Amino acid sequence: MNDPKTPIDPSLAQRAVEFVQSLCKGNGVKAESVTLGSCKAVIEHIDAQTLIEIRPQTSEKKIAGKNSVGTPVAGESGVQQAIDKTLIEALGDGGSREKIIRLLMKRPDQGFGLHGASLNVDFLSYDFSWNEQCRTCTGQGRAPCVRCHGQQREICTQCHGKTMVPCQLCRGTGNINGPNGRPQACSKCHGQRQVICMMCHRTGKIQCRQCKGTGAASCTVCAGSGWFTHIVHLATQAITYFQYDRVPVPAEVMPYMDTNPAELAKNGDIKFEAKPLTGQNNALGVQYDVTYPYGEIVFNLRKTPLKAFLFGYNAELLEMPNFLEKLIERGVSELEAAAAGAGDVAGRLRKAGKYRIIAIALLGAAGASSKKTAMALAKKFPLGLSTDAIMAIADMADKATALITRKPRYYGLALGLILVTLLYAAYYIGPGRAMIAPLIGDPKLNILVDGFIIFMGGTLTTISIQLSARSALQKAIGHLVPPKDKKRLIPKTRTSGWWGYFGGAVIYLMMIEATVHLTSANTPLWYQSARTFVMQTLGLTAQ
Repeated sequence: MNDPKTPIDPSLAQRAVEFVQSLCKGNGVKAESVTLGSCKAVIEHIDAQTLIEIRPQTSEKKIAGKNSVGTPVAGESGVQQAIDKTLIEALGDGGSREKIIRLLMKRPDQGFGLHGASLNVDFLSYDFSWNEQCRTCTGQGRAPCVRCHGQQREICTQCHGKTMVPCQLCRGTGNINGPNGRPQACSKCHGQRQVICMMCHRTGKIQCRQCKGTGAASCTVCAGSGWFTHIVHLATQAITYFQYDRVPVPAEVMPYMDTNPAELAKNGDIKFEAKPLTGQNNALGVQYDVTYPYGEIVFNLRKTPLKAFLFGYNAELLEMPNFLEKLIERGVSELEAAAAGAGDVAGRLRKAGKYRIIAIALLGAAGASSKKTAMALAKKFPLGLSTDAIMAIADMADKATALITRKPRYYGLALGLILVTLLYAAYYIGPGRAMIAPLIGDPKLNILVDGFIIFMGGTLTTISIQLSARSALQKAIGHLVPPKDKKRLIPKTRTSGWWGYFGGAVIYLMMIEATVHLTSANTPLWYQSARTFVMQTLGLTAQ
């Protein structure tokens, strides 16, 4: 076990210096301006534990028949006694305890930081059973017949208990045709219309068909066995509880330990040695000796000291002041003036773009939303800038790039709508559709082609806006992009893009309407149908 006050590896402090230098680079100072003033970080030790609580989970099922499943017990109370005995014996057995602890030790994280997890303890899964006599048949397996209720006989199915049935010879009329064709009394029922039921012989009842006249049948509740078997399955769960000694942990480190200690270990910010927990009131679990570098570190930025705390084997910096905001003040002032449209906006952007933070914001804002730009800045500069400063820079960069491209975007919109007008005119009024539609033939496919023409119009307007805006952007911030990547500088169309789609849709409808009056052969059938419906609805006469 290391001395709690073991000094850290000097390379960690050097890594922290290089990280701060990388943040400063291109932001008004040279990287070499950042040097290490002092580092008081040492290797800290804390104790941590992942405790295990054994919790029984039971499920029960009831099956017909007298079976012997698992371990026989004496009734429901016997099950609880057997479960308690099984778990007590397991917790008192060294081999079983070792197996339970191994559930944590064999994991990649060795159970470190595992809180509230439920692990299956498969070797402590058992079945217990007991038998219970069927209450319906009192264990006999047979019960009074449900059809005859033990009377052995049931109502006759032919006469329905009336003992007489209609005469089949005269069909219940009492008369039949005589030799001379005249009606005469039926020779079978003698005019009585009914005869004795031959199935029940005038008793009105027959032998029960279900129990065959025995008055009893196999018990349907217990399937004729007279018994039930109750089977209780024990599925033991190991519930984990992670805790650490909070007393020696610095306030700056505690939020990280509370939020996700396992992630700290996975990323290598902390290290630990694990071994089975022993000697603590027979507790079950794993104990950890946790180590991590921590302590005050001071950087010298020119003559200005920057105090922070170094944490972890990855040289993370905590409580770092927002020193970058002071370094880029002039650039932010130029960006703010550009966003307000003061003076030469492009010139101000070139001055502001000399600072790497603002340059990244401008390039991001040119093609993405303020939110995405802010996220990119926060990822690139996790220290040195407050959240408010990041959001403000992203917002100002968005407004400034919008201003610099506003006129070009509307010039591009106008040019795009002119090109769209020519495209639609060539297709609908010119020879385009007259040549293509007969080749396709199917009206449904013609609708798809019409939709593609609309798509082409919207795309044409968008490209026109972006090309015009990109030219303005390249003049203002093109120097911030490597020559090989300048083609990737694709600006947002902003509201002009929506106006482009709206204007294109209006022009499209105007062109189709023009075909009705100029060359009806080119008018799409779907438009003709829609136009007729609208005219009729409005009470107008279609032209």
